[in-house]
Amino acid sequence: MLASDDAGLVARDRALPGLETLLDEKRLHEALASRGFDGIEALEADYVRYKPGTSCLVAYRFRLAGVPGRLHAITYGRRAEGKLEKAALLERREGGGRTEAMLGAGGCLYAREARALVCFHPFDPELPALARLHDPGRRTALLARIFDSRDGTGTGAPGADASWHPTFVEAAVVEPLAYKPGRRFVARVSGASGPSAVLRLYASAGRHRRTRALRGLRNGEVLRVPTRVGGSKRHRATAVTWLAGESLRTRVRGGRPVGGSELEAVASAVAELHATPLDSLSGLGFRHPAEGLGEVETGLAALCPEQTERIASIRLRLEDVLATVERAEALVHGDLYDKQVVLCEDGVGIVDLDDLRRGDPREDLALVVAHWLRDGLVGAGRGEELVGRWIAHYETCVGRAMPGLAGFVAAALFRLAPHPFRGRSARWQSEVTALLDRVEGLLDAGLAGVV
Repeated sequence: MLASDDAGLVARDRALPGLETLLDEKRLHEALASRGFDGIEALEADYVRYKPGTSCLVAYRFRLAGVPGRLHAITYGRRAEGKLEKAALLERREGGGRTEAMLGAGGCLYAREARALVCFHPFDPELPALARLHDPGRRTALLARIFDSRDGTGTGAPGADASWHPTFVEAAVVEPLAYKPGRRFVARVSGASGPSAVLRLYASAGRHRRTRALRGLRNGEVLRVPTRVGGSKRHRATAVTWLAGESLRTRVRGGRPVGGSELEAVASAVAELHATPLDSLSGLGFRHPAEGLGEVETGLAALCPEQTERIASIRLRLEDVLATVERAEALVHGDLYDKQVVLCEDGVGIVDLDDLRRGDPREDLALVVAHWLRDGLVGAGRGEELVGRWIAHYETCVGRAMPGLAGFVAAALFRLAPHPFRGRSARWQSEVTALLDRVEGLLDAGLAGVV
Protein backbone atom coordinates (compact mmCIF):
# COMPACT_ATOMS: atom_id res chain seq x y z
CA MET A 1 0.00 0.00 0.00
CA LEU A 2 1.26 3.46 -0.89
CA ALA A 3 2.36 5.73 1.92
CA SER A 4 0.25 8.88 2.09
CA ASP A 5 3.08 11.11 0.82
CA ASP A 6 3.62 8.83 -2.18
CA ALA A 7 -0.12 8.59 -2.84
CA GLY A 8 -0.33 12.37 -3.09
CA LEU A 9 2.54 12.46 -5.58
CA VAL A 10 0.93 9.74 -7.72
CA ALA A 11 -2.38 11.63 -7.74
CA ARG A 12 -0.65 14.79 -8.95
CA ASP A 13 1.54 13.26 -11.65
CA ARG A 14 -0.92 11.66 -14.05
CA ALA A 15 1.62 11.92 -16.86
CA LEU A 16 3.46 8.95 -15.31
CA PRO A 17 0.90 6.12 -15.21
CA GLY A 18 3.51 3.65 -13.97
CA LEU A 19 4.51 5.77 -10.99
CA GLU A 20 2.05 4.10 -8.60
CA THR A 21 3.42 0.64 -9.29
CA LEU A 22 7.04 1.69 -8.87
CA LEU A 23 6.45 3.46 -5.54
CA ASP A 24 4.38 0.59 -4.12
CA GLU A 25 6.51 -2.50 -3.43
CA LYS A 26 3.41 -4.70 -3.15
CA ARG A 27 2.12 -3.69 -6.58
CA LEU A 28 5.51 -4.23 -8.18
CA HIS A 29 5.83 -7.59 -6.45
CA GLU A 30 2.47 -8.62 -7.92
CA ALA A 31 3.52 -7.44 -11.38
CA LEU A 32 6.73 -9.49 -11.17
CA ALA A 33 4.88 -12.54 -9.82
CA SER A 34 2.55 -12.42 -12.82
CA ARG A 35 5.65 -12.82 -15.02
CA GLY A 36 6.96 -15.82 -13.10
CA PHE A 37 9.08 -14.07 -10.47
CA ASP A 38 6.95 -15.23 -7.56
CA GLY A 39 9.91 -16.33 -5.41
CA ILE A 40 11.08 -12.78 -4.75
CA GLU A 41 10.78 -11.73 -1.11
CA ALA A 42 11.42 -8.61 1.00
CA LEU A 43 11.27 -6.25 -1.98
CA GLU A 44 12.29 -2.83 -0.63
CA ALA A 45 12.99 0.43 -2.46
CA ASP A 46 16.09 2.35 -1.39
CA TYR A 47 16.70 4.93 -4.13
CA VAL A 48 14.57 7.09 -6.42
CA ARG A 49 15.45 9.36 -9.33
CA TYR A 50 12.36 11.32 -10.37
CA LYS A 51 11.70 13.79 -13.19
CA PRO A 52 8.09 15.03 -12.85
CA GLY A 53 5.95 14.04 -15.80
CA THR A 54 8.92 12.52 -17.62
CA SER A 55 10.39 9.48 -15.85
CA CYS A 56 10.98 7.77 -12.54
CA LEU A 57 13.65 5.20 -11.68
CA VAL A 58 13.41 3.21 -8.47
CA ALA A 59 16.08 0.81 -7.17
CA TYR A 60 15.15 -2.11 -4.91
CA ARG A 61 16.73 -4.73 -2.73
CA PHE A 62 15.16 -8.19 -2.51
CA ARG A 63 15.85 -11.73 -1.38
CA LEU A 64 15.37 -14.95 -3.33
CA ALA A 65 15.75 -18.20 -1.39
CA GLY A 66 17.63 -16.23 1.24
CA VAL A 67 20.09 -14.77 -1.27
CA PRO A 68 20.16 -10.95 -1.62
CA GLY A 69 19.62 -9.39 -5.02
CA ARG A 70 19.01 -6.05 -6.67
CA LEU A 71 16.82 -4.71 -9.43
CA HIS A 72 15.72 -1.34 -10.69
CA ALA A 73 12.67 -0.27 -12.64
CA ILE A 74 12.10 2.81 -14.76
CA THR A 75 8.83 4.16 -16.09
CA TYR A 76 8.31 6.89 -18.67
CA GLY A 77 5.67 9.52 -19.34
CA ARG A 78 2.92 9.17 -21.89
CA ARG A 79 4.90 11.19 -24.41
CA ALA A 80 7.90 8.86 -24.30
CA GLU A 81 6.52 6.15 -26.55
CA GLY A 82 9.90 5.75 -28.22
CA LYS A 83 11.57 4.84 -24.93
CA LEU A 84 8.78 2.39 -24.13
CA GLU A 85 9.24 0.69 -27.50
CA LYS A 86 12.98 0.51 -26.82
CA ALA A 87 12.23 -1.12 -23.45
CA ALA A 88 10.16 -3.83 -25.16
CA LEU A 89 12.99 -4.45 -27.63
CA LEU A 90 15.49 -4.73 -24.78
CA GLU A 91 13.38 -7.44 -23.17
CA ARG A 92 13.43 -9.54 -26.31
CA ARG A 93 17.15 -8.99 -26.85
CA GLU A 94 18.23 -9.60 -23.24
CA GLY A 95 16.31 -12.77 -22.58
CA GLY A 96 13.25 -11.45 -20.80
CA GLY A 97 11.04 -14.23 -19.48
CA ARG A 98 13.78 -16.70 -18.64
CA THR A 99 13.31 -16.33 -14.92
CA GLU A 100 16.25 -18.36 -13.59
CA ALA A 101 18.72 -16.86 -16.05
CA MET A 102 17.63 -13.30 -15.31
CA LEU A 103 17.84 -13.70 -11.55
CA GLY A 104 21.27 -15.27 -11.84
CA ALA A 105 23.09 -13.39 -14.59
CA GLY A 106 20.83 -10.38 -15.01
CA GLY A 107 18.41 -9.38 -17.71
CA CYS A 108 15.34 -7.25 -18.19
CA LEU A 109 11.63 -7.45 -18.84
CA TYR A 110 9.05 -4.93 -19.93
CA ALA A 111 6.13 -4.82 -17.47
CA ARG A 112 3.51 -3.51 -19.86
CA GLU A 113 0.82 -2.89 -17.25
CA ALA A 114 3.23 -0.65 -15.33
CA ARG A 115 4.80 0.83 -18.48
CA ALA A 116 8.14 0.02 -16.85
CA LEU A 117 11.42 -1.61 -17.79
CA VAL A 118 12.60 -3.87 -14.96
CA CYS A 119 16.34 -4.62 -14.90
CA PHE A 120 17.81 -7.38 -12.75
CA HIS A 121 21.34 -6.72 -11.55
CA PRO A 122 23.92 -6.78 -13.05
CA PHE A 123 22.12 -5.87 -16.28
CA ASP A 124 22.04 -2.10 -16.80
CA PRO A 125 21.47 -0.78 -20.33
CA GLU A 126 23.39 2.40 -19.51
CA LEU A 127 26.36 0.54 -17.96
CA PRO A 128 27.06 -2.37 -20.34
CA ALA A 129 30.42 -3.13 -18.70
CA LEU A 130 28.66 -3.98 -15.42
CA ALA A 131 27.38 -7.33 -16.71
CA ARG A 132 30.86 -8.16 -18.01
CA LEU A 133 32.34 -7.39 -14.61
CA HIS A 134 29.99 -9.85 -12.90
CA ASP A 135 30.43 -12.62 -15.48
CA PRO A 136 33.37 -14.87 -14.46
CA GLY A 137 33.88 -15.78 -18.10
CA ARG A 138 34.32 -12.17 -19.20
CA ARG A 139 35.62 -10.43 -16.08
CA THR A 140 39.30 -11.25 -16.59
CA ALA A 141 39.36 -9.82 -20.12
CA LEU A 142 37.59 -6.65 -18.97
CA LEU A 143 39.96 -6.07 -16.06
CA ALA A 144 42.95 -6.86 -18.26
CA ARG A 145 41.88 -4.15 -20.66
CA ILE A 146 41.33 -1.64 -17.86
CA PHE A 147 44.55 -2.29 -15.95
CA ASP A 148 46.66 -2.87 -19.04
CA SER A 149 45.49 0.59 -20.19
CA ARG A 150 45.85 -0.21 -23.87
CA ASP A 151 44.06 3.02 -24.70
CA GLY A 152 46.54 5.09 -22.73
CA THR A 153 44.26 6.16 -19.90
CA GLY A 154 46.13 4.50 -17.05
CA THR A 155 49.53 3.33 -15.92
CA GLY A 156 49.19 -0.26 -14.82
CA ALA A 157 47.94 -2.42 -12.00
CA PRO A 158 47.84 -1.24 -8.39
CA GLY A 159 51.33 -1.10 -6.98
CA ALA A 160 52.97 -1.45 -10.39
CA ASP A 161 55.34 1.11 -11.86
CA ALA A 162 54.20 0.69 -15.45
CA SER A 163 52.57 -2.55 -16.54
CA TRP A 164 49.59 -4.71 -15.75
CA HIS A 165 50.10 -7.83 -13.63
CA PRO A 166 48.14 -10.87 -14.93
CA THR A 167 48.09 -12.41 -11.45
CA PHE A 168 46.21 -9.42 -10.07
CA VAL A 169 43.51 -9.55 -12.76
CA GLU A 170 43.07 -13.32 -12.77
CA ALA A 171 42.61 -13.55 -9.00
CA ALA A 172 40.63 -10.33 -8.65
CA VAL A 173 37.70 -10.16 -6.23
CA VAL A 174 35.09 -7.47 -6.88
CA GLU A 175 33.39 -5.91 -3.84
CA PRO A 176 30.56 -3.46 -4.73
CA LEU A 177 30.73 -0.15 -2.87
CA ALA A 178 28.10 2.08 -4.49
CA TYR A 179 25.64 1.88 -7.35
CA LYS A 180 23.29 4.39 -8.92
CA PRO A 181 21.44 2.59 -11.72
CA GLY A 182 21.90 4.20 -15.09
CA ARG A 183 24.61 6.47 -13.73
CA ARG A 184 27.57 4.90 -11.96
CA PHE A 185 28.93 1.74 -10.35
CA VAL A 186 31.83 1.70 -7.87
CA ALA A 187 33.64 -1.37 -6.56
CA ARG A 188 36.81 -2.34 -4.75
CA VAL A 189 38.95 -4.73 -6.78
CA SER A 190 41.44 -6.83 -4.79
CA GLY A 191 43.98 -9.41 -5.85
CA ALA A 192 45.12 -12.44 -3.89
CA SER A 193 47.57 -10.20 -2.02
CA GLY A 194 48.92 -6.69 -2.14
CA PRO A 195 47.10 -3.39 -2.69
CA SER A 196 43.57 -2.90 -4.00
CA ALA A 197 42.01 -0.54 -6.52
CA VAL A 198 38.72 1.31 -6.78
CA LEU A 199 36.99 0.70 -10.10
CA ARG A 200 34.36 3.12 -11.36
CA LEU A 201 32.06 2.56 -14.34
CA TYR A 202 30.21 5.54 -15.80
CA ALA A 203 27.13 5.89 -17.98
CA SER A 204 28.20 9.38 -19.05
CA ALA A 205 31.19 9.65 -21.36
CA GLY A 206 31.55 13.27 -20.25
CA ARG A 207 31.83 12.32 -16.59
CA HIS A 208 34.39 9.66 -17.48
CA ARG A 209 36.47 12.22 -19.38
CA ARG A 210 36.48 14.52 -16.36
CA THR A 211 38.37 11.90 -14.35
CA ARG A 212 41.46 12.74 -16.40
CA ALA A 213 41.90 15.71 -14.10
CA LEU A 214 43.13 13.22 -11.50
CA ARG A 215 46.47 13.20 -13.29
CA GLY A 216 47.09 16.75 -12.14
CA LEU A 217 46.58 15.95 -8.46
CA ARG A 218 49.49 15.32 -6.11
CA ASN A 219 49.84 14.29 -2.49
CA GLY A 220 50.64 17.11 -0.08
CA GLU A 221 52.12 17.22 3.39
CA VAL A 222 48.86 15.86 4.79
CA LEU A 223 46.66 15.34 1.73
CA ARG A 224 46.54 11.89 0.15
CA VAL A 225 44.75 11.44 -3.17
CA PRO A 226 44.06 8.29 -5.19
CA THR A 227 46.43 7.63 -8.08
CA ARG A 228 44.99 6.66 -11.43
CA VAL A 229 46.13 3.13 -12.27
CA GLY A 230 43.90 2.11 -15.15
CA GLY A 231 41.03 3.00 -17.39
CA SER A 232 39.14 2.31 -20.59
CA LYS A 233 37.43 4.78 -22.90
CA ARG A 234 35.46 1.99 -24.54
CA HIS A 235 34.01 0.79 -21.24
CA ARG A 236 33.93 4.26 -19.64
CA ALA A 237 35.95 2.90 -16.72
CA THR A 238 38.50 4.43 -14.37
CA ALA A 239 40.61 2.66 -11.74
CA VAL A 240 42.44 4.39 -8.90
CA THR A 241 44.39 3.22 -5.88
CA TRP A 242 42.48 2.26 -2.74
CA LEU A 243 43.30 4.48 0.25
CA ALA A 244 43.25 2.37 3.41
CA GLY A 245 41.96 3.85 6.65
CA GLU A 246 38.87 4.79 8.63
CA SER A 247 36.39 7.21 7.10
CA LEU A 248 35.59 10.39 8.99
CA ARG A 249 31.93 9.37 8.70
CA THR A 250 32.56 6.17 10.66
CA ARG A 251 34.29 8.16 13.38
CA VAL A 252 31.71 10.95 13.62
CA ARG A 253 28.61 8.79 13.32
CA GLY A 254 29.93 5.96 15.44
CA GLY A 255 29.97 8.13 18.51
CA ARG A 256 33.75 8.10 18.83
CA PRO A 257 35.24 11.54 19.51
CA VAL A 258 37.19 13.21 16.73
CA GLY A 259 40.36 14.55 18.28
CA GLY A 260 41.46 18.12 17.69
CA SER A 261 44.60 16.98 15.89
CA GLU A 262 42.56 14.70 13.61
CA LEU A 263 40.07 17.39 12.63
CA GLU A 264 42.95 19.80 12.12
CA ALA A 265 44.57 17.26 9.80
CA VAL A 266 41.33 16.93 7.82
CA ALA A 267 41.12 20.71 7.48
CA SER A 268 44.76 20.80 6.35
CA ALA A 269 44.13 18.15 3.70
CA VAL A 270 41.11 20.02 2.32
CA ALA A 271 43.10 23.27 2.31
CA GLU A 272 45.91 21.55 0.37
CA LEU A 273 43.38 20.28 -2.18
CA HIS A 274 42.03 23.81 -2.60
CA ALA A 275 45.60 25.10 -3.06
CA THR A 276 46.22 22.86 -6.09
CA PRO A 277 47.44 25.08 -8.96
CA LEU A 278 44.56 25.42 -11.40
CA ASP A 279 46.90 25.52 -14.39
CA SER A 280 47.95 21.94 -13.58
CA LEU A 281 44.44 20.72 -14.40
CA SER A 282 42.59 20.78 -17.70
CA GLY A 283 38.96 20.65 -18.73
CA LEU A 284 37.48 21.84 -15.44
CA GLY A 285 34.95 24.66 -15.65
CA PHE A 286 33.88 27.11 -12.95
CA ARG A 287 30.44 26.74 -11.35
CA HIS A 288 28.93 29.72 -9.56
CA PRO A 289 27.67 28.79 -6.07
CA ALA A 290 24.08 29.67 -7.07
CA GLU A 291 24.11 27.63 -10.28
CA GLY A 292 21.45 24.92 -10.35
CA LEU A 293 19.32 26.29 -7.52
CA GLY A 294 16.46 26.84 -9.96
CA GLU A 295 16.42 23.15 -10.85
CA VAL A 296 16.36 22.26 -7.15
CA GLU A 297 13.42 24.62 -6.68
CA THR A 298 11.49 22.94 -9.51
CA GLY A 299 12.07 19.49 -8.05
CA LEU A 300 11.08 20.52 -4.54
CA ALA A 301 7.93 22.25 -5.78
CA ALA A 302 6.87 19.03 -7.50
CA LEU A 303 7.33 17.12 -4.25
CA CYS A 304 5.70 19.75 -2.00
CA PRO A 305 3.36 21.84 -4.21
CA GLU A 306 1.67 23.45 -1.22
CA GLN A 307 5.03 25.07 -0.42
CA THR A 308 5.77 26.35 -3.93
CA GLU A 309 5.82 30.03 -2.96
CA ARG A 310 7.98 29.37 0.07
CA ILE A 311 10.46 27.32 -1.94
CA ALA A 312 10.69 30.04 -4.60
CA SER A 313 11.27 32.65 -1.90
CA ILE A 314 14.09 30.59 -0.37
CA ARG A 315 15.74 30.18 -3.75
CA LEU A 316 15.61 33.94 -4.41
CA ARG A 317 17.04 34.69 -0.96
CA LEU A 318 19.88 32.23 -1.54
CA GLU A 319 20.73 33.78 -4.89
CA ASP A 320 20.74 37.27 -3.34
CA VAL A 321 23.01 36.17 -0.48
CA LEU A 322 25.46 34.37 -2.77
CA ALA A 323 25.54 37.33 -5.16
CA THR A 324 26.87 39.61 -2.42
CA VAL A 325 29.89 37.53 -1.36
CA GLU A 326 33.26 38.22 -2.88
CA ARG A 327 34.13 35.64 -5.52
CA ALA A 328 36.80 33.09 -4.68
CA GLU A 329 38.08 30.42 -7.04
CA ALA A 330 39.98 27.24 -6.30
CA LEU A 331 39.97 23.55 -7.10
CA VAL A 332 37.05 22.10 -5.12
CA HIS A 333 35.92 18.55 -4.47
CA GLY A 334 32.33 19.38 -5.41
CA ASP A 335 30.70 16.67 -3.28
CA LEU A 336 32.66 16.76 -0.04
CA TYR A 337 31.26 15.26 3.14
CA ASP A 338 32.54 13.00 5.90
CA LYS A 339 32.20 9.80 3.85
CA GLN A 340 34.74 11.12 1.33
CA VAL A 341 37.43 11.69 3.97
CA VAL A 342 39.74 8.81 4.98
CA LEU A 343 41.91 8.95 8.09
CA CYS A 344 45.03 7.19 6.78
CA GLU A 345 48.11 6.19 8.77
CA ASP A 346 50.28 8.79 7.04
CA GLY A 347 47.79 11.55 6.29
CA VAL A 348 44.21 12.27 5.27
CA GLY A 349 42.76 10.88 2.07
CA ILE A 350 40.17 12.70 -0.04
CA VAL A 351 38.33 10.26 -2.30
CA ASP A 352 35.41 10.09 -4.77
CA LEU A 353 36.68 12.91 -6.96
CA ASP A 354 34.04 12.58 -9.70
CA ASP A 355 32.80 16.15 -9.20
CA LEU A 356 36.19 17.84 -9.09
CA ARG A 357 35.88 21.35 -10.58
CA ARG A 358 36.71 25.01 -10.17
CA GLY A 359 34.54 26.69 -7.58
CA ASP A 360 34.38 28.56 -4.31
CA PRO A 361 36.21 26.68 -1.51
CA ARG A 362 33.42 27.64 0.90
CA GLU A 363 31.18 25.22 -0.99
CA ASP A 364 33.24 22.26 0.23
CA LEU A 365 33.31 23.51 3.83
CA ALA A 366 29.58 24.17 3.76
CA LEU A 367 28.58 20.81 2.30
CA VAL A 368 30.31 18.96 5.13
CA VAL A 369 28.25 20.96 7.64
CA ALA A 370 25.05 20.59 5.58
CA HIS A 371 25.33 16.80 5.65
CA TRP A 372 25.74 16.88 9.43
CA LEU A 373 22.66 19.12 9.66
CA ARG A 374 20.62 16.90 7.35
CA ASP A 375 21.45 13.79 9.35
CA GLY A 376 20.72 15.36 12.74
CA LEU A 377 24.32 15.31 13.96
CA VAL A 378 24.23 19.08 14.39
CA GLY A 379 21.44 21.24 15.79
CA ALA A 380 19.24 21.50 18.88
CA GLY A 381 22.27 21.72 21.13
CA ARG A 382 24.28 19.01 19.35
CA GLY A 383 27.47 19.30 17.35
CA GLU A 384 28.23 23.00 17.86
CA GLU A 385 31.80 22.27 18.91
CA LEU A 386 32.38 19.98 15.92
CA VAL A 387 31.24 22.63 13.43
CA GLY A 388 33.14 25.39 15.20
CA ARG A 389 36.39 23.42 15.23
CA TRP A 390 35.95 22.37 11.59
CA ILE A 391 35.63 25.97 10.41
CA ALA A 392 38.28 27.37 12.76
CA HIS A 393 40.88 24.76 11.78
CA TYR A 394 40.34 25.45 8.07
CA GLU A 395 40.59 29.22 8.56
CA THR A 396 43.84 28.70 10.47
CA CYS A 397 45.24 26.54 7.67
CA VAL A 398 44.51 29.10 4.94
CA GLY A 399 45.31 32.10 7.12
CA ARG A 400 42.07 33.98 6.51
CA ALA A 401 38.43 34.06 7.56
CA MET A 402 35.64 32.52 5.48
CA PRO A 403 33.00 35.30 5.39
CA GLY A 404 29.45 34.49 4.32
CA LEU A 405 29.79 30.80 5.13
CA ALA A 406 26.23 30.57 6.50
CA GLY A 407 24.84 31.37 3.05
CA PHE A 408 26.88 28.56 1.53
CA VAL A 409 25.66 26.13 4.18
CA ALA A 410 22.06 27.22 3.50
CA ALA A 411 22.51 26.66 -0.25
CA ALA A 412 24.09 23.24 0.32
CA LEU A 413 21.25 22.20 2.63
CA PHE A 414 18.69 23.42 0.08
CA ARG A 415 20.29 21.12 -2.50
CA LEU A 416 20.05 18.22 -0.02
CA ALA A 417 16.39 18.90 0.82
CA PRO A 418 14.97 16.35 -1.72
CA HIS A 419 17.05 13.53 -0.21
CA PRO A 420 14.36 12.15 2.16
CA PHE A 421 12.28 11.37 -0.94
CA ARG A 422 15.21 9.96 -2.90
CA GLY A 423 16.15 7.72 0.02
CA ARG A 424 12.53 6.45 0.31
CA SER A 425 11.71 7.73 3.77
CA ALA A 426 8.05 6.96 4.51
CA ARG A 427 7.37 10.49 5.78
CA TRP A 428 9.51 12.35 3.32
CA GLN A 429 7.29 15.44 3.04
CA SER A 430 7.64 16.35 6.72
CA GLU A 431 11.39 15.69 6.56
CA VAL A 432 11.75 17.92 3.49
CA THR A 433 9.81 20.63 5.34
CA ALA A 434 12.11 20.32 8.36
CA LEU A 435 15.16 20.80 6.14
CA LEU A 436 13.60 23.89 4.56
CA ASP A 437 13.00 25.22 8.09
CA ARG A 438 16.72 24.87 8.76
CA VAL A 439 17.61 26.61 5.51
CA GLU A 440 15.46 29.56 6.54
CA GLY A 441 17.04 29.52 9.99
CA LEU A 442 20.48 29.86 8.41
CA LEU A 443 19.31 32.73 6.21
CA ASP A 444 17.65 34.50 9.13
CA ALA A 445 20.29 34.12 11.82
CA GLY A 446 23.44 32.70 10.23
CA LEU A 447 25.10 29.59 11.64
CA ALA A 448 23.82 30.60 15.08
CA GLY A 449 20.30 30.00 13.76
CA VAL A 450 20.88 26.28 13.55
CA VAL A 451 23.83 25.20 15.69
